[in-house]
Amino acid sequence: MSNRWSFEVFPEELKRRSISAWRILLALAYDGSSTMYGIKKKYGFLYPSIHRATKSLEELKWIRVIEERRSQKGGTTKVYGLTLLGLLHVLSRIPKLFRPEEIHTDGGEGFLPEEAKPDLRELTSQQDVAFHLLYCFRSDQVAENNRELLPLIFGKWGHLKSAHATVEVFSSMLDVAHVTLADYYSSKWPSRRQSSLHRLFAFKVYYNILKGSVFEYRPKELEDYDSFDYQGMIQQKAIAIFRNDRQLTALFKQICSILEKKAASLSKSLKEVKWAILS
Repeated sequence: MSNRWSFEVFPEELKRRSISAWRILLALAYDGSSTMYGIKKKYGFLYPSIHRATKSLEELKWIRVIEERRSQKGGTTKVYGLTLLGLLHVLSRIPKLFRPEEIHTDGGEGFLPEEAKPDLRELTSQQDVAFHLLYCFRSDQVAENNRELLPLIFGKWGHLKSAHATVEVFSSMLDVAHVTLADYYSSKWPSRRQSSLHRLFAFKVYYNILKGSVFEYRPKELEDYDSFDYQGMIQQKAIAIFRNDRQLTALFKQICSILEKKAASLSKSLKEVKWAILS
């Protein structure tokens, strides 16, 4: 292909996790909770690599044991699940140029560059991981199998689909994942982090969308078409997102209050600048 993305454009942090760790993270993200044996059976990964990666990710608190079962041999089998912290780290590594529409277009006959590998078993290098995240990350599947991690986003995914807003919401998730992690790690109340992290993230995601629909006008010129009203489209989607859902409407009121204060502050600043220049 003529327009290949170089691995150097992706974050250095990608190199800090092993390929096995990425496989486990993505397997749990796509399939939901599972045992080490369940992951091995589905994907055929080598058990020693699964064991090492699982222990490493558990120490990082990116995955956790959500259940312990008695095995057929009388031992204990642990069921692992992704944590919100782990999910946010995955989202923060997805390139902002995320382009899943290039895979599933025209009935599935879309463009997929040769470097992109949808099958987790084919991920053997950091470059493979980078291109998988860019072209193959399955946001709908992750939302379906991890609703409890983000009840105000993944728990509302059906509502967001009916509003035709999942692309905008997911794009906003990518935009604010890194800053949410920064807030998390700089928190002065470590004991409160995990309980409030999903609310903090959801607030930032929806704030980003509503702010963009009000303050950021970005017309897009399309060849042979009239100017496309991007802001109008986002406003309509924002209305559809927040309307007819009690929890999201309550969140809208909080965000709207902040935006109103910001608008008032901007108006005051503009008047001061205007007076200084024109007086």
